[in-house]
Amino acid sequence: MNNILEDKQAAIEIKRDCINLVLSISFTIISYIFLANLISTFYKPDVSLILENNMRLLVPGVINRCKPEPLEKTLFIAGIFFMPVFLFIYYSIFKKILNNKQERLISYIWMFTCLYMITILPLFIYKVLNAPSIYVPPYSNLQLYILNSILDKNISFTIFIIFIVIIYIFLRIDYSPKKNLIKITTILADIFCILLTVYMGIIYVCSIDTRSLLSVHFESVFYSIVQLFKGVPLGVDGFTNSYGLYPYFLNVIFKITGLSVLKCSIVFCTLITLSYLIILFFLKNTVNNKFPVFLGFISVVYLPTLSPLLFGVGLQNPVDPYYQYLPLRYLFPCLLLLVSSSYIKNKKNYYFLSSIICSLSILWNFDTGLIITISWLLLNFYSEFKNKGAKTILKNILRHIIKISAVMMVTILIFCLYVFICYGRIMDLSLLYQTFIIFSEFGFGMLPMPLIHPWNILVLTYIIGIGISIRALIKKDITPWTKNVFLTTIMGAGMLLYYQGRSHDFTFFMPSFYFFILLTLFLDKILSFLKNNKNLLLSFLSVLIASALSLSVIFMSINIKNEFSLLKDSIKNVQTDTQEKKRIEINCDFIRKHSSPSENIIILSGWSGIYFSKIPNISAFNPDITELYLNSDYARLAKIIAESDLKVFAENFAALRRVEGILKTLTIIDDNGYMVLLKKN
Repeated sequence: MNNILEDKQAAIEIKRDCINLVLSISFTIISYIFLANLISTFYKPDVSLILENNMRLLVPGVINRCKPEPLEKTLFIAGIFFMPVFLFIYYSIFKKILNNKQERLISYIWMFTCLYMITILPLFIYKVLNAPSIYVPPYSNLQLYILNSILDKNISFTIFIIFIVIIYIFLRIDYSPKKNLIKITTILADIFCILLTVYMGIIYVCSIDTRSLLSVHFESVFYSIVQLFKGVPLGVDGFTNSYGLYPYFLNVIFKITGLSVLKCSIVFCTLITLSYLIILFFLKNTVNNKFPVFLGFISVVYLPTLSPLLFGVGLQNPVDPYYQYLPLRYLFPCLLLLVSSSYIKNKKNYYFLSSIICSLSILWNFDTGLIITISWLLLNFYSEFKNKGAKTILKNILRHIIKISAVMMVTILIFCLYVFICYGRIMDLSLLYQTFIIFSEFGFGMLPMPLIHPWNILVLTYIIGIGISIRALIKKDITPWTKNVFLTTIMGAGMLLYYQGRSHDFTFFMPSFYFFILLTLFLDKILSFLKNNKNLLLSFLSVLIASALSLSVIFMSINIKNEFSLLKDSIKNVQTDTQEKKRIEINCDFIRKHSSPSENIIILSGWSGIYFSKIPNISAFNPDITELYLNSDYARLAKIIAESDLKVFAENFAALRRVEGILKTLTIIDDNGYMVLLKKN
């Protein structure tokens, strides 16, 4: 009898918690909408003043691409700061209110809560996914983010439902891990996941950016690698890189292997494979049920990364590797997730390793490093709230700040010392965040966020993640699971800033992988609970989450033919002498003809990094033309050309308009049909 009463009381407590979370999240969203309207009413930033300031600081060729978003950025940051506060306040209030309510009233409220959630969530998702895409017409968000995964094949959703039901049945069966069939199935799933990581690396291999001169994605990450390889230190004398000091890390490898476009691509693709392997290990380290690990990992790989590539195949576009995000913005966040998950399991020796990862991440890529460092700090602060005494909590938080700061300062100091020993120059660390300011403050390349868009679903999921974390904090029930949820949520919300700036649909894909990790953590916890308990709302949520994670497995199965085509095209790109490759060789011969091997020259091209990788010359000016944003750099380039007899090689491409004023001071000496040789008048 006592056991029955205890089980009944536990079920009521769970209902109270669920009701509290639903009410707290709902009121938090309403409060934020009110706050956002309040900010929008009273905060009227003068965008013209920002643009006027931009005209003094930036080269004229980039001004037309500056679209500052001070209000939107303020609203986004306000959400990050105030939503957790609202959640804490509302959860505390509703906890007190609901604790005094009788069981019968709780049951009534519970039925209303279940009805509310079962109605509102599907309507919300339907509304979001059926909204038209603003930047990729004529697609709706459903077509762009889901239906494109099957290349708009006319396949009935009833077929999806059948597959999802089958997958959900497999999820709910309580398998014994000791059974041989389960062991074999788990091993086969792991092998498939590992092969998928290798596949993802191979399809990104390229020997040259094959799209056109309009694409400078590869150039933006390759040029500084080439210059550093040739002995020109990055982060010195105005030599900046938009994406961080990663060339120093990779230079060790290239000193052994040599450097070429293909070798650089292979290194990046190896890091892509490594990043996905780390995610797989993280999921296996934190998720108890092995089948959700498989679903979650496929979702992390497919929808954020493979799906848009297949969409490009459908539009007859070759793969244009965007190494700026994958692996540059994947590697260290994935490392932190894995290492911190081991630390969370009371393996205290991982504390300093996580702090070192944060330090190196800031050097590798500043904006990503900043977010994961803040996330790591907040995780340690959050973990301290298991202690009851406020003085103890504050003392331990201060201790974390001191220890992590000390580790970071020592790590960065050692790095700077290494650069000084190797290159004899002192780095200017302020150059680390210079490009971050250009994009964030000046609004270069920014696009406004659509009001109704799948980012709404991600934000709602992150709010739920914070709500769960706050519930655990208030109830003094902080567990390894809630810590992993907290860390993933903070990192996911922070990384969404990447989309907030340039809110094009295709920039939304890659930062969404945190969302799928979080869904996997949610599903695992809910399934574990439902093994021994009944709960209508959690059962509904488990079906909803399982459906979302099942889509990737279904779409990947349907798209096998296109996935092999993608692999074949990537391998063909490496092996085939394309028109672009022939053009580069012709231009390299042209440069060799007009310059001696020891001569410093300037190449104004979207492929200048590729040219310098094939010739012995070094660029006489840094940064690359594709990284030329500041008037101060423009003036420095003009001065170098005016005060010397440097040979300037140029070919027509989009970024050339940034130096139109300088080009007017130069005369064409020779022309091979693709490239011209220029000298000052």
